[in-house]
Amino acid sequence: MLPRTLVRIPSTSSLPMQCKDMARHKITSSFGFKDFEGTSEESAFWNGASEDERMSLKKKHVTTGICLLCIIDELIPQKTPELEKAIEPEPEEVREQIISRKIAGGIINRTHERAEVSTQNLKVSWAWYNEDQGIVAWTLQNTGSQQATGVLFRNSYYFGNAYWPVYENNPGFGVAFAAKLEPLVDKSIQSNCAPLGIVSWKQADGSYKSIISFVFTLAAGQTWQVLEGGFSRVMPPQNITAYEVSPISESDFCIAYDQNQIDTWDQQTDTSDEGYAPNPNTFYTVQLLAPPEAPFAQLFEDSIQQGTSPASVPKDEGESPIEPAASPAGPASGNESRLWSLLSKHSGSLGKD
Repeated sequence: MLPRTLVRIPSTSSLPMQCKDMARHKITSSFGFKDFEGTSEESAFWNGASEDERMSLKKKHVTTGICLLCIIDELIPQKTPELEKAIEPEPEEVREQIISRKIAGGIINRTHERAEVSTQNLKVSWAWYNEDQGIVAWTLQNTGSQQATGVLFRNSYYFGNAYWPVYENNPGFGVAFAAKLEPLVDKSIQSNCAPLGIVSWKQADGSYKSIISFVFTLAAGQTWQVLEGGFSRVMPPQNITAYEVSPISESDFCIAYDQNQIDTWDQQTDTSDEGYAPNPNTFYTVQLLAPPEAPFAQLFEDSIQQGTSPASVPKDEGESPIEPAASPAGPASGNESRLWSLLSKHSGSLGKD
């Protein structure tokens, strides 16, 4: 039997602890740290992970409040009830023989290699694009007979919400706010990028709680792909859901970002990128209504108000984003080289987006 391992991480998460298995998971706090004492299987998984993969797991706990051991449990292949009945009553030496035979001749679990979710009109799936670099390819398809717009929720937050001020301010990413809803242009999977928009949840008093995220608009029958970095074998895309959203308005919005997301991006990517200035600033963009079943999730304390900001300075109308050239087979240069470098560095479940 493998020993239980004590994992210590800083108690910096302000969110309440979420644990699905308090009977097995021992979690304590002391001297500014949370201590997680895992089962033998959880310990073996943790001991076999690389330092980068462990860091991704820690970051997911800090940013979501989910128990670190519960996160690990989602990644450990689960035994079927039949296998448990066959293995557990056996003597240890017989059990080891059964496990050895299973490993030698079993089918590799590919549960996390590809996932697919659907809404009324949209279907979303992913596959590894470059597993060694942690890059996945998202495929979005409109299976309906009319134009549809959606947002993508995975790894406990919405795609684009984590580092949107960096994307918007640095033209190498080719990201801008959507002034209207129109089908995405397919430039190639290496060059495709989605626009940003405001996604809002209507409250009982008529007000809105809102976030910034990527919005994906597809024409009827359209298929479109985009790359995302920051994943790993230990932390692949998971808990994936797509939600269709409906338009509320197209208007000026005064938007202020949380400097913490700029600092976090630079720490994770070893860059010195900046968000837009002044902050807050005014952007003309679409506001979209999230459906009731979509969870409200905001990683940083952004402020979003309809109207103009007194401090805002309009961007040069002649400025246009610089798109990375599509050259998957050849060496990258310029903005493309920088984009691929950031894709491969971009970390984990703060991760991604």
